[in-house]
Amino acid sequence: MSLGRKLFLGFISASLFGITLFGYITYQATRTAQLDELKHSTSTSARQLAVMVTGLELDEMHSLLDRLHRHLPDYALLVIDRQENIQFRFVKQKIDTQTLRYIIDSGIGEGHINTNEHYVLWSRQAISDSPLFLYVLRRFEKNNFNALLKSSGLSLAIASLILLLLALWGAMILTSLYLRLERQRQELKHQTLHDDLTGLPNRTFLVEQTEQRLKRNLPEGECIALVIIDINRFKEINDTLGHYAGDTLLCLIAGRLRDVIRSDDILARIVSDEFALLLDGVSQQAVLATTTRVQESMSKGFLLEGHEFYLGASIGVAFYPDHALDAINLISQGEMAMYAAKRIGTGIAIYDETHNTSTLEQLKLVNDLRTDLENRNIQLYFQPKVNLNSERSVSLEALARWEHPDHGYIATSRFIHIAENTGLINPLTWWVMEEALRVSRLLQEQGLDLKMAINLSVWNLQDPEIVEHLRRLLEQYRVEPSRIILEITETAMMVNHKRALHTLHQLHDLGIRFSIDDFGTGYSSMAYLKRLPISEVKIDKSFIKSMDRQPSDSSMVRAIIDLSHDLGLTVVGEGVENREVADLLRELGCDQAQGSYYSDALPFDELLTWLAREHQHNQQ
Repeated sequence: MSLGRKLFLGFISASLFGITLFGYITYQATRTAQLDELKHSTSTSARQLAVMVTGLELDEMHSLLDRLHRHLPDYALLVIDRQENIQFRFVKQKIDTQTLRYIIDSGIGEGHINTNEHYVLWSRQAISDSPLFLYVLRRFEKNNFNALLKSSGLSLAIASLILLLLALWGAMILTSLYLRLERQRQELKHQTLHDDLTGLPNRTFLVEQTEQRLKRNLPEGECIALVIIDINRFKEINDTLGHYAGDTLLCLIAGRLRDVIRSDDILARIVSDEFALLLDGVSQQAVLATTTRVQESMSKGFLLEGHEFYLGASIGVAFYPDHALDAINLISQGEMAMYAAKRIGTGIAIYDETHNTSTLEQLKLVNDLRTDLENRNIQLYFQPKVNLNSERSVSLEALARWEHPDHGYIATSRFIHIAENTGLINPLTWWVMEEALRVSRLLQEQGLDLKMAINLSVWNLQDPEIVEHLRRLLEQYRVEPSRIILEITETAMMVNHKRALHTLHQLHDLGIRFSIDDFGTGYSSMAYLKRLPISEVKIDKSFIKSMDRQPSDSSMVRAIIDLSHDLGLTVVGEGVENREVADLLRELGCDQAQGSYYSDALPFDELLTWLAREHQHNQQ
């Protein structure tokens, strides 16, 4: 039975009880009122008769009362002396002697007796100037007395009907009001425990449910797992396409996550682009299988505003009771594992005690990077690109290096990732640009004709100030734009493609050249590259390193070189580590090579020494 029906029937039952109680009280009040009226009438009659017989002799009194009694058949009349002896009586009603004796012996001036079959009312009055007392009695059969109540029965029925209608109306109003308040309470509770955008449970709900699940005893072989899912590159899309597009993407992500979990698993959105899964009663192998499905689901493209975006996810896993014994710590350990997965690039990480220290170190690194960037304590290294036919350097790639006072050199991929996720990537890129153009000018003044390659992040292509900023630097250091090559990755063009392409064309109009870095690791086709204003393709080192041992890699490199040349592009092989790979690239028609076989990235002073040595070698 529904809550509304229960409430309605409850109100009606309470109302009927109230009406019944009202009827009973009204009945009792009416009966009491009728008795009081009869008592009053009897007392009045007794007083009047006592006055009438005052001063009469006994025989005259008898004669008068006899005549009066004939006209008052409903009354019984008694005259007694002070010794309570009956002098005479006039009784037509059946009032037994025992009842008369009780009334006389009671000595009460007026009252009534309630027997099983009738009521007897009496009033005693003293006769003035006489030792006698007059008793006036009335007897009513109970059936006759109830008939007296019929006069008020219609009023009682009407009052009861009105009360019933009021009760029905009140029941409906109160039920409706209660249901509305209950619905509002449930909605407020739902809003408190759920995310408004996706409709998923929020962190509060997740904590409550986790605490409840942790209270039960787990069968052997089962565990409770808390999985934290951080969506990669969501911030880039949200900042470039706007919050509406970001909200739409979050709803798409939530829907896709629902499709890969069980119906009794709890999926929650805990903050921004972070989601959580609570898996109960599963094996650790099943948890890892679920995280794999989540990762595969997130690696598929999302269609948004006519473009397909590839995100991916970093996933952290914490198990109860292995890693924490309460909900708050279990979630915290899962988040630490997620940060570790993001930091080391594994995609999925299970919590380990070392993650606590790593997370604190990560926060410290962010602060240290900001400080060193402000103080210009970042170093710029340069790695040559060599023409494979002439074996002469034709350009340099500027590469930032960060030597931390406590941790030594930080991996470039690591601190670039920190910069991209903390808003430091633009200041870092501006500094690299300025230093690279300053060095380019110095090399020109020394008669060295080398182009300068600078890496751009996806964030830089979304910055509307990059064109004007680079224009000012070119003018400040008097560097020809054609000497500058900006290296971008395939994935950098997948975020807000229109804006990125517009920025590329603006920079290209300045005379700057572009190179696609790490080609082969993304999703771009040659037909797509044809639409970009690029002049160079750098084949990713993952194909180059093993091409002398893996025929499939060699075939892939050959195909890229041939197709790139068909498009009029220069081809650079990255990661050349030995002579065999360099010779093979030359045979395949590759234009340039870059790698440790020729030179590692060098600081400026060592670069000058290397260039001088190369020049001498080529002169021999």
